[in-house]
Amino acid sequence: HLFDAVQQLASLLDPVMVRQRLMEFVRSIISKGTIHYFAGASPRDPMDRWLMERKLSLLVTDLAQDSRFKTVRAGNEVRSVLAAPIVVEQQLVGIIRLNGFEPQTREPTGAARPLEALSLMASLALENLQLLARLHEGAVRDNLTGLYTRKFFDERLAEEILRAGRYQTEFCLLLMDIDFFKRYNDTYGHAAGDQVLVRFAQVLGRLVRPVDILARYGGEEFVLILPQV
Repeated sequence: HLFDAVQQLASLLDPVMVRQRLMEFVRSIISKGTIHYFAGASPRDPMDRWLMERKLSLLVTDLAQDSRFKTVRAGNEVRSVLAAPIVVEQQLVGIIRLNGFEPQTREPTGAARPLEALSLMASLALENLQLLARLHEGAVRDNLTGLYTRKFFDERLAEEILRAGRYQTEFCLLLMDIDFFKRYNDTYGHAAGDQVLVRFAQVLGRLVRPVDILARYGGEEFVLILPQV
C-alpha cells in the first residue's frame, strides 16, 4: 500500500486529488471508523487544536480515559481517535483523522505508523505542487512589477486572435509607455525609476478586470488585452 502511495501521490498535479487519494489509501489500510480531512483555520474540537498547536500525530485509544480531552467526553459517541497533520513548509494545511466508536485495545500503534507515513507523503506531494506553481508563476510574471511577461503576453495574444476569429468577437489592445522615463531615470537613478514602474503597474492593476491580460512589454512599455471590448 505504501509503495503504491509513493508512486501515485508523487504523480498527482492537483491538490484536491492528493487529499482524495490520501483518504482512499487510509481507508484501504484502516477499515474501521470514519475518515475525515479537515483543512479549516478554526479547530472543530480540542483534539484538532492539539494537532494544530503541536503538528504531531495524535492517538487516543479511549476518549473516556484520556485526561487531555476531558471536555469532549460527555455525550461524545467517538471513543478513539487517530489523526496526523499535513504540514507544508512548516505550515499545517490539513488534518487526516479517523474517529472510532469503540476503544482501541489491541496494538494501538499498529495503524498509527502507516497513517504517519501517508500523511508525510501527502505533505511532500503538496509541497512539490506549491514549488511547481511558484516556478510557473516565476516564468510568467515580471520580477519587478508582478505583471505578466512579454512571452506570456505573446502567447495569450495569439490565443485571443484565434478566439476572436472563431467566435466573431472583438477585443481591444492597448499599448502604453511612460513619457520622459529615461530623463527621470537619468536624473533620479534606477531605483527611483523602478518605483515609478511599480506604482504605474499598481494603478493599472486596480483598473483592469480579472479577465484582462496586463503585461510589461519591456522597459517602460506596458500592454493590455481587453477581451470582448
